[in-house]
Amino acid sequence: MKKFLFIGLSALLLSCAAPMTKETYMVKYKDFIDDVYLNNEGFTESEWEKMDGKFDELSGLSERFSEELTWQDRIILAKYQIQYFFCRNKNTAGRYAGEIFNDVRQLEQRLRFYVEHDMEDDILFLLEQAKEIGGGAVTMIKDILRELGYNADP
Repeated sequence: MKKFLFIGLSALLLSCAAPMTKETYMVKYKDFIDDVYLNNEGFTESEWEKMDGKFDELSGLSERFSEELTWQDRIILAKYQIQYFFCRNKNTAGRYAGEIFNDVRQLEQRLRFYVEHDMEDDILFLLEQAKEIGGGAVTMIKDILRELGYNADP
């Protein structure tokens, strides 16, 4: 048993001491991206921070092999970065989209109240505020008002 343990530890030490080649780097990076892709939905924020560190480490290693990397390798590395950022941010993007949807629904409810209670001044005030935000906000409010049967274009 001690002999087996010694051989196992020796092999582990030798593999850690062996210099990394471009090929082993590419495989290690791919394995990392595959792991993130398959498991990202269960990551906590602290796990994401660990993944960010590992990602930064792997991304930085490309400099070591810059002269050996072919254009195909560089495309693969760029793909890995895109995949990582997609996985990292897809949950956040979904949360923001949900918040925006809720905000629009709340705005629609407020506008419905104003229309139903003939609160012309409040509607005009909201349209003025929307102009300050930008054209997209004005369009959205006018679209909601039209859906409610209110003539938003005087």
